[in-house]
Amino acid sequence: MKITCEGCNKTYNIDLEKMEYPQVKSKCKACGETIIITKPSSDTDDSPSSFNMDENDFSGLDTASEAFEPPPISSSSDEINLGDTPSEFSAARTNKQLRFGLRSRLFVFFFLIPIILIAVEGYFYLRNFNDLSLNLISQSTDAVKKLAEQIIAEKAHAVAGQVRLYLESHPSMQPEQFYKDDYFKTLAMQQVGKTGYTAMHVAEDKDSGAYTNWIHSNPAVVGTDLRNLSSKLPKFWAILSVGKNGKESSGYYDWLEKDGSYRSKFMVCTPVIGTPYYVAATTYMDEFTVEIDQMKTSARLTSKQTQNNIIYISLIILILIGSITFWYGRSLTSKIKSLTDLTERISVGDLEAEIIIKSNDEIGDLGNAISRMQDSIRISIERLRRRK
Repeated sequence: MKITCEGCNKTYNIDLEKMEYPQVKSKCKACGETIIITKPSSDTDDSPSSFNMDENDFSGLDTASEAFEPPPISSSSDEINLGDTPSEFSAARTNKQLRFGLRSRLFVFFFLIPIILIAVEGYFYLRNFNDLSLNLISQSTDAVKKLAEQIIAEKAHAVAGQVRLYLESHPSMQPEQFYKDDYFKTLAMQQVGKTGYTAMHVAEDKDSGAYTNWIHSNPAVVGTDLRNLSSKLPKFWAILSVGKNGKESSGYYDWLEKDGSYRSKFMVCTPVIGTPYYVAATTYMDEFTVEIDQMKTSARLTSKQTQNNIIYISLIILILIGSITFWYGRSLTSKIKSLTDLTERISVGDLEAEIIIKSNDEIGDLGNAISRMQDSIRISIERLRRRK
């Protein structure tokens, strides 16, 4: 059997018995054109009249030929032939839908994953922001309380020193005379803060063991045994009872108000050196922390407003990201789909299909390459027609 190279018209003599496969592919040694050789069936007329015969034989072919088996042709009713229309061929080729296409990947990798990451980051940011705000307020409250405690303690020490000096200069003065002596009462009962005061009592009388109060802002308390308050105000009594034998005591307790409510107070009991008496300085702590409480309220409002602003901004960003991703994905996939459809049409012989891709990127390069391929196929077909 003799075949002719379509590139240079050189002919080769082929020994079909030496072909191991129904179809082989080789290259022309003269021009390098690829030649596909198909072994005819037993009932096919292999007359050389359809070929331009020359003096060359099979030895002129490139020895680096490779076996080529064409894909099997289905015999079912939906077989696709080259005579089908481009639209039918394209529909058959695209019958299998993509499960995870380019648009889906763009949505997942450039929209869904960033949303998840932003949401996680925003959650931890807001939680840390709230924790930081609460920690700052808590630290501020503790600092103010320590400062208030120090002020109250210093006031108790100062009053105790003044009382000691007065009693040393009046050694014959009896406890019953303390409240009647206006000057001494002024020394022993001084204001602490805005609502606090100092008082003076005996810490565990040697004879009766009583804790008798001798100076107080409430005249009804003067002369009473403070042990009577142990059941009604246990925290108050726990602080007061520790302050004895020259030992100082301090702490927080809840004071019963006239309206039946309780308010937190801080008290320091310090001894009057050289005497059995103690000076107690006490005041309400909320007068020191009221500004801190206002700061807490303001901080909560600011924190809430900041959270809302972050959420609103995040939603706007997500909408923008989603819109840009959708628009870009739709534009990209539409161009690729257009090129795919055109390639399918060209593959079935529609060489007049117009390629319109106006992109200065890789998609544009692909469109130009397909256009050049279309021109090459058209020229090759025209050349074959002229030879016939």
